[in-house]
Amino acid sequence: MAEEVKGKRGRKPGVTKTVTTIKDPSLGNYHIEIMEKHQFNIMEKGKEHPIAYCTSLEGALKNICKQTLFNTDETMTIKEYIKQFKDEFDKIHEALAM
Repeated sequence: MAEEVKGKRGRKPGVTKTVTTIKDPSLGNYHIEIMEKHQFNIMEKGKEHPIAYCTSLEGALKNICKQTLFNTDETMTIKEYIKQFKDEFDKIHEALAM
């Protein structure tokens, strides 16, 4: 005889998560999916699964800036990297009027 499972975790059958999607030209090949107000998934165009999970919108935007810089085959100093990161982040902030 099968044992009864007590304290089952997870959602009840039929309950779905709400997803809000942020797409903007300033984000380049990326967009952000917000899952139930507290999980920010970074999605890359043409990919099915998130490339990063973040807990805030600002964290997601910073992660997109990092991804953009990682996609270059440059050698740079720490100062150059930080400057490019700040420039990219400022560009997104200005475009989104934050």
